[in-house]
Amino acid sequence: MTKVTNNIIEAVDASKLTGTLPAIDGSNLTGIESGGGGKILQVVSVHDVTPRSQTVASTERVNISGLTASITPSSTSSKILISARWNGENSDSARTHDAVLGVRRDGTDIGLPSAPASRFAGITQVLGNAYNGGSASAEAGSTMDGGSFEYLDSPNSVSNLTYTITYCTSFGNSSTVYTNRTVSDSDHSYIERLTSSITLWEIGA
Repeated sequence: MTKVTNNIIEAVDASKLTGTLPAIDGSNLTGIESGGGGKILQVVSVHDVTPRSQTVASTERVNISGLTASITPSSTSSKILISARWNGENSDSARTHDAVLGVRRDGTDIGLPSAPASRFAGITQVLGNAYNGGSASAEAGSTMDGGSFEYLDSPNSVSNLTYTITYCTSFGNSSTVYTNRTVSDSDHSYIERLTSSITLWEIGA
Protein backbone atom coordinates (compact mmCIF):
# COMPACT_ATOMS: atom_id res chain seq x y z
CA MET A 1 0.00 0.00 0.00
CA THR A 2 1.23 3.46 -0.89
CA LYS A 3 1.38 6.04 1.92
CA VAL A 4 1.84 9.81 1.78
CA THR A 5 3.28 11.29 4.97
CA ASN A 6 4.59 14.86 5.25
CA ASN A 7 4.67 15.14 1.46
CA ILE A 8 6.81 11.97 1.24
CA ILE A 9 5.53 9.13 -0.92
CA GLU A 10 6.50 5.70 0.36
CA ALA A 11 6.35 2.19 -1.14
CA VAL A 12 5.18 2.94 -4.68
CA ASP A 13 4.85 -0.18 -6.84
CA ALA A 14 6.92 0.40 -9.99
CA SER A 15 4.12 -1.07 -12.12
CA LYS A 16 1.89 1.83 -11.06
CA LEU A 17 4.26 4.49 -12.44
CA THR A 18 3.36 5.63 -15.95
CA GLY A 19 3.95 8.64 -18.12
CA THR A 20 6.81 11.13 -17.79
CA LEU A 21 8.30 11.55 -14.33
CA PRO A 22 9.33 15.03 -13.19
CA ALA A 23 13.01 15.90 -12.73
CA ILE A 24 14.37 15.50 -9.22
CA ASP A 25 16.92 17.42 -7.18
CA GLY A 26 19.72 14.96 -6.46
CA SER A 27 21.60 17.20 -4.01
CA ASN A 28 20.21 15.32 -1.01
CA LEU A 29 20.84 11.81 -2.31
CA THR A 30 22.95 9.67 0.03
CA GLY A 31 24.95 6.47 -0.28
CA ILE A 32 26.34 7.41 -3.70
CA GLU A 33 30.11 7.44 -4.25
CA SER A 34 31.39 10.85 -5.29
CA GLY A 35 33.73 9.42 -7.94
CA GLY A 36 35.87 11.68 -10.13
CA GLY A 37 39.21 10.05 -9.36
CA GLY A 38 41.34 8.66 -12.15
CA LYS A 39 40.14 11.03 -14.84
CA ILE A 40 42.64 12.14 -17.47
CA LEU A 41 42.76 15.92 -17.14
CA GLN A 42 45.32 16.76 -19.83
CA VAL A 43 47.85 15.11 -22.13
CA VAL A 44 51.14 16.49 -23.46
CA SER A 45 53.07 14.49 -26.04
CA VAL A 46 56.32 14.91 -27.96
CA HIS A 47 56.86 12.60 -30.93
CA ASP A 48 60.46 12.94 -32.09
CA VAL A 49 61.09 11.98 -35.71
CA THR A 50 64.54 13.55 -36.13
CA PRO A 51 67.68 11.36 -36.39
CA ARG A 52 70.08 12.55 -33.66
CA SER A 53 73.47 11.82 -32.11
CA GLN A 54 75.17 12.82 -28.87
CA THR A 55 78.24 11.86 -26.85
CA VAL A 56 77.88 9.96 -23.59
CA ALA A 57 80.62 9.07 -21.11
CA SER A 58 80.73 5.78 -19.22
CA THR A 59 78.33 5.80 -16.23
CA GLU A 60 77.08 9.27 -17.22
CA ARG A 61 73.30 9.66 -17.23
CA VAL A 62 72.47 12.02 -20.10
CA ASN A 63 69.26 13.66 -21.26
CA ILE A 64 68.21 12.17 -24.59
CA SER A 65 67.95 14.96 -27.14
CA GLY A 66 64.39 15.50 -28.37
CA LEU A 67 62.68 13.62 -25.52
CA THR A 68 61.61 16.44 -23.21
CA ALA A 69 58.05 17.54 -22.38
CA SER A 70 56.51 19.99 -19.90
CA ILE A 71 53.17 20.00 -18.09
CA THR A 72 51.49 22.15 -15.42
CA PRO A 73 49.29 20.06 -13.10
CA SER A 74 45.90 21.56 -12.20
CA SER A 75 46.07 20.25 -8.62
CA THR A 76 48.70 19.19 -6.10
CA SER A 77 46.87 15.88 -5.75
CA SER A 78 47.22 15.04 -9.44
CA LYS A 79 49.55 12.30 -10.62
CA ILE A 80 51.59 12.41 -13.82
CA LEU A 81 51.87 9.24 -15.89
CA ILE A 82 55.02 9.26 -18.02
CA SER A 83 55.02 7.04 -21.09
CA ALA A 84 58.39 6.83 -22.83
CA ARG A 85 59.66 5.06 -25.94
CA TRP A 86 63.20 5.26 -27.33
CA ASN A 87 64.74 3.74 -30.45
CA GLY A 88 68.39 4.10 -31.36
CA GLU A 89 71.83 2.59 -31.12
CA ASN A 90 75.22 3.05 -29.50
CA SER A 91 78.40 3.42 -31.54
CA ASP A 92 79.99 0.70 -29.38
CA SER A 93 78.01 -2.47 -30.12
CA ALA A 94 79.13 -4.10 -26.86
CA ARG A 95 77.20 -1.49 -24.87
CA THR A 96 73.82 -2.76 -26.02
CA HIS A 97 73.56 -5.21 -23.11
CA ASP A 98 74.58 -2.57 -20.59
CA ALA A 99 72.39 0.50 -21.12
CA VAL A 100 69.33 1.72 -19.23
CA LEU A 101 66.65 4.39 -19.60
CA GLY A 102 65.27 6.66 -16.89
CA VAL A 103 63.47 9.97 -16.40
CA ARG A 104 64.20 13.30 -14.75
CA ARG A 105 61.75 15.82 -13.36
CA ASP A 106 63.18 19.34 -13.44
CA GLY A 107 66.68 17.88 -13.62
CA THR A 108 66.28 15.38 -10.76
CA ASP A 109 66.27 11.63 -11.41
CA ILE A 110 63.05 9.95 -10.26
CA GLY A 111 61.76 6.39 -10.24
CA LEU A 112 65.14 4.72 -9.72
CA PRO A 113 65.44 1.59 -7.56
CA SER A 114 66.14 2.07 -3.87
CA ALA A 115 69.72 1.89 -2.56
CA PRO A 116 71.43 0.90 -5.83
CA ALA A 117 74.86 1.77 -4.34
CA SER A 118 77.38 1.06 -7.12
CA ARG A 119 74.88 -1.04 -9.07
CA PHE A 120 73.76 0.11 -12.51
CA ALA A 121 70.35 1.79 -12.00
CA GLY A 122 67.52 2.68 -14.34
CA ILE A 123 63.78 2.26 -14.87
CA THR A 124 64.15 -0.15 -17.78
CA GLN A 125 66.94 -1.78 -19.72
CA VAL A 126 67.63 -1.09 -23.38
CA LEU A 127 66.84 -4.22 -25.37
CA GLY A 128 69.36 -4.68 -28.14
CA ASN A 129 69.91 -6.52 -31.37
CA ALA A 130 73.64 -5.88 -31.65
CA TYR A 131 74.92 -8.08 -28.83
CA ASN A 132 74.54 -11.83 -28.91
CA GLY A 133 76.33 -14.59 -27.04
CA GLY A 134 79.11 -12.38 -25.72
CA SER A 135 80.19 -10.87 -29.02
CA ALA A 136 78.89 -8.25 -31.39
CA SER A 137 76.64 -9.79 -34.02
CA ALA A 138 76.25 -8.93 -37.68
CA GLU A 139 73.39 -6.62 -36.71
CA ALA A 140 75.70 -4.20 -34.88
CA GLY A 141 75.42 -0.79 -36.47
CA SER A 142 72.53 -1.74 -38.73
CA THR A 143 69.60 -2.79 -36.50
CA MET A 144 68.28 -0.46 -33.83
CA ASP A 145 67.94 -1.17 -30.13
CA GLY A 146 65.04 0.15 -28.07
CA GLY A 147 63.32 0.50 -24.75
CA SER A 148 60.01 1.72 -23.33
CA PHE A 149 58.48 2.24 -19.90
CA GLU A 150 55.70 3.90 -17.92
CA TYR A 151 56.16 5.60 -14.56
CA LEU A 152 53.49 7.21 -12.35
CA ASP A 153 54.85 10.31 -10.62
CA SER A 154 53.31 12.18 -7.66
CA PRO A 155 54.90 15.64 -7.94
CA ASN A 156 52.61 17.41 -5.42
CA SER A 157 52.88 20.59 -7.46
CA VAL A 158 50.92 23.06 -9.58
CA SER A 159 54.07 24.55 -11.10
CA ASN A 160 55.29 23.87 -14.63
CA LEU A 161 57.17 20.55 -14.62
CA THR A 162 59.70 19.41 -17.20
CA TYR A 163 60.30 15.70 -17.75
CA THR A 164 63.24 14.36 -19.76
CA ILE A 165 64.10 10.78 -20.73
CA THR A 166 67.66 9.74 -19.86
CA TYR A 167 70.18 7.21 -21.18
CA CYS A 168 73.06 5.68 -19.26
CA THR A 169 75.67 3.01 -19.95
CA SER A 170 78.27 1.57 -17.58
CA PHE A 171 80.49 -0.13 -20.13
CA GLY A 172 83.73 1.24 -21.56
CA ASN A 173 84.70 4.83 -22.27
CA SER A 174 82.79 7.61 -24.00
CA SER A 175 80.71 6.72 -27.03
CA THR A 176 78.06 8.14 -29.31
CA VAL A 177 74.37 7.49 -28.77
CA TYR A 178 72.19 7.67 -31.87
CA THR A 179 68.45 8.30 -31.56
CA ASN A 180 65.92 7.34 -34.25
CA ARG A 181 68.69 5.93 -36.47
CA THR A 182 71.31 3.21 -36.64
CA VAL A 183 75.04 3.79 -36.33
CA SER A 184 75.62 3.42 -40.07
CA ASP A 185 72.32 5.01 -41.18
CA SER A 186 73.08 3.81 -44.70
CA ASP A 187 70.38 4.38 -47.30
CA HIS A 188 69.33 0.75 -47.79
CA SER A 189 66.02 -1.10 -47.46
CA TYR A 190 67.42 -3.23 -44.60
CA ILE A 191 68.44 -0.20 -42.50
CA GLU A 192 65.80 1.21 -40.14
CA ARG A 193 64.83 4.69 -39.17
CA LEU A 194 62.33 4.81 -36.30
CA THR A 195 60.84 7.41 -33.95
CA SER A 196 60.82 8.04 -30.20
CA SER A 197 58.32 9.73 -27.89
CA ILE A 198 57.46 11.00 -24.42
CA THR A 199 53.85 11.47 -23.29
CA LEU A 200 52.67 13.05 -20.03
CA TRP A 201 49.18 12.30 -18.68
CA GLU A 202 47.75 14.30 -15.80
CA ILE A 203 45.46 11.99 -13.80
CA GLY A 204 43.04 13.46 -11.27
CA ALA A 205 43.11 12.13 -7.71
